[in-house]
Amino acid sequence: MQARRLFLRWLVLSGIGAGILLFASSAGFSLVKVKVVYNLMARYFDTDEEYFVLQSPALLSSLLTDVRQKHPVLSSMIGDHPTMLILVNGVPSQPNVTLKDGDQVDFIPLFDGG
Repeated sequence: MQARRLFLRWLVLSGIGAGILLFASSAGFSLVKVKVVYNLMARYFDTDEEYFVLQSPALLSSLLTDVRQKHPVLSSMIGDHPTMLILVNGVPSQPNVTLKDGDQVDFIPLFDGG
């Protein structure tokens, strides 16, 4: 009985998810998936990289907002006076850069304690 409930729950949630994606694509929304790499940041959290999905057109500033929300410890580093280098596909970038699907954004601290 429990397996049936789990299957029905999965079926309903899958249908809802498919409906949302269908609505988004028919309404002209598109999504941008960006890989974020955290270089030399093992002491702040335990992941080296993660993916973010943003609504297109996606600006680097939107990604920075999402990163700050997910990792508050980085807020001061990527705030008004950043203390890290932010690269988009290997190129130093400003917050107004438009991100494309598949872009890689690297966060590199400008200094690290020893």
